[in-house]
Amino acid sequence: MRRGWFFPIGLLAGSLALSACYSSNSVDPTVADNGDSITNVSFHPISNTLSPDYSVDILGQDGFTIAQTLPVLQTLLTGPEGAPDDVILESGTNDVFRRTPTWQADLDTEASMVANTQCVIFVNVSSHADYFNIQDGLPPMVPSINAAMAEEVAAHPNFHLLDWDAFIDKPGNYGAYIYHSHYGLGVHPNAAGQQVLANLELQALQQDCP
Repeated sequence: MRRGWFFPIGLLAGSLALSACYSSNSVDPTVADNGDSITNVSFHPISNTLSPDYSVDILGQDGFTIAQTLPVLQTLLTGPEGAPDDVILESGTNDVFRRTPTWQADLDTEASMVANTQCVIFVNVSSHADYFNIQDGLPPMVPSINAAMAEEVAAHPNFHLLDWDAFIDKPGNYGAYIYHSHYGLGVHPNAAGQQVLANLELQALQQDCP
């Protein structure tokens, strides 16, 4: 089921009258894919690619920071259908855009929430998200966020990393798979990039979440 939930900026918690809604049937492994607009624009490729092998609930919201995804994640983990077998987490890009000062604590909270999940895949942040920070003479944030995700993965045997940043940085991939704007900034995958992201997520589930 596709969701389009809008929460006030800065919302960190709350009791939401929502329930997980997984596609397919109850015998499939359940996967919750929770993220921001990159997940949202990739909804159909992800849903079509992961099904029918997985029963999937995809929740992506434009503009969400890590902190803003936490109430949704809490609902997914405690819904009436039970916690998902596997979780894909794709956020952090908007923390770079907004230079969120609490991103590390928010990431720590996110990791603690899924610490007991069977398998968790963190999708890291494209270094191109730092475009405006660099243009404004500010220190880039992506290296720190991606390093913190890698540290969480190293510390938890059930955590795994999908290195989206490394894929986009391969020669030719940024031009081929990312939408570009007249500002020179591009982080959203185009149609081809959305399918690649879906394929990478399926590959990660098959390799890391048996």
